[in-house]
Amino acid sequence: MIAVVACTMLWSCDSDDDGSKGTKIKDFTPIAFSRAEQETIQKTQDFAWDMFGAVSDEVDGNFMISPLSATLDLAMLANGAEGETLTQILEAIGVGAEDVPTLNHYAHTLLSELADCDNTADIQIANALFHNERYSVFDSFKNDLANSYDAEIFSLQEGSEGRINSWASKKTNGRINQILAPGEEQFCRFALLNALYFAAIWKVPFDPSATIDYLFKGTNGNNVTKFMRKTLAVTVKQNGDFAKAALSFGNGAYSIHFILPMEGVTLDQVLPTLNEELLNSINPQKLCLNLRIPRFKIESWLDLVRIMERCGITDAFDQTKAKFGKIAAVDETNPLQQTPPYINLMRQNCSFSIDEQGVIAAAVTVTGDMYVTALPIEDGGDFFLDRPFVFYIEENSSHTKLFMGRIENL
Repeated sequence: MIAVVACTMLWSCDSDDDGSKGTKIKDFTPIAFSRAEQETIQKTQDFAWDMFGAVSDEVDGNFMISPLSATLDLAMLANGAEGETLTQILEAIGVGAEDVPTLNHYAHTLLSELADCDNTADIQIANALFHNERYSVFDSFKNDLANSYDAEIFSLQEGSEGRINSWASKKTNGRINQILAPGEEQFCRFALLNALYFAAIWKVPFDPSATIDYLFKGTNGNNVTKFMRKTLAVTVKQNGDFAKAALSFGNGAYSIHFILPMEGVTLDQVLPTLNEELLNSINPQKLCLNLRIPRFKIESWLDLVRIMERCGITDAFDQTKAKFGKIAAVDETNPLQQTPPYINLMRQNCSFSIDEQGVIAAAVTVTGDMYVTALPIEDGGDFFLDRPFVFYIEENSSHTKLFMGRIENL
C-alpha cells in the first residue's frame, strides 16, 4: 500500500496542529464528564461499532450511519419503556439496566457541549416528539423529553400532512428533506425524532488547484474520481491489516478518521475486527504523509428495525412483548388507543459531502408507532484512499461517533 518517497519532500509537510493563521479560533476544551458518564462513553462507542457492523452485514455497497442520532433517539424512547423492553434498549446502547437518569444526564451533557466545542463548526442537534392529536401521550413522558433532551412537542392535526418532513428539513438546513414517505404521517400515533447537522472546515485546508483525477479501485470496477491532495503531518494508527489516519477540523475538537486496509487485505476482512478496544490498543504515530482523499457525496436511507434487532433490541418491535407503559395508556373508548404502544417504524436518513473546504453531514432518525403498518506507513509515505475504505467523524474528548460510513465504489 505504501511507497516511501524521497526525504527531500519532508520540508514541505504541513502540520495538522498549525491551525488557521489570522483567524480567532476558540481553544478546544475537552468536555468534562462525571465518572459514571465516562463509563457510559466507552459503552456507547461499543454500540456505534455494533450498529456499524450490523448495517455492514445487511447492506451492500456504500452506506453511512449516525450512531449519535440513533443513540439519542433510543435514549428518548427508553424514558417510556419498562421491564425487559427497557433493559434491552439500555444494554444495547451501553447503559446499566434501569439506569435511565444516568443516560438522560449523559445525553443532556452531550447536547449542551457538542455544539460549543468548536466555534468554526456549525453543529446543530434537535429532538422532537410528534403525536396524533387524538392519541394521548402522558405529560410525564413529554416533560422528561423536554427537560433532558430539549425536545419540542408537537400535536399532529388531521389535514396537516408534512410537518415531520418539514421539521427534518429545517433542522438539517435542507440536507434531509424527507424521513417519512408521503401519506405516512397520517398514520402516526407517535414519533420520536433526532436531527443532527455538522458542517466543519479543515484545520489545514486542501488547495483546490492540487486536486487531480485519479483512479478509485472499487468493488464494482475502477472509476476516475477527483482526489484532493496534500502533504501533511497526521496521527496514524496501523497494524498488519489496516492503517487509520485522522485529520482535524477547526480547532481540533472534531476529526475525521479514515481506515484503509493494507494491500492484499479486503475491507470485508477488516470490518469484523473493528471496535473501540482494538483502536485504543494501537499506539499512535505522528507521520508526514502524502494524502489523496476522494471528493465525494453520499446519501443513505436505512430501515433500522432489523439493525436494532441484531444489536439486541427485539421486544420493542414485537406488539405482544413491547412494554411502553410510560408513553401512553390503553383506552378502549379511543380507536387510536385500543392497543398498547409499540415500535413498528425506525429509520435513518443520512447525507455527507467532503471537499477541499471541509465536510457537511446530516442525519435524521425517526422511531415511531404507526397504526398501519503490507508495508507499514513511514514518514514520507503515501496514504491514498483509492480503494474501499471506512470513515467516521468523532468528538475527540468523548470519542462520540457522530457519523460513520463505508465507501466501496465512487
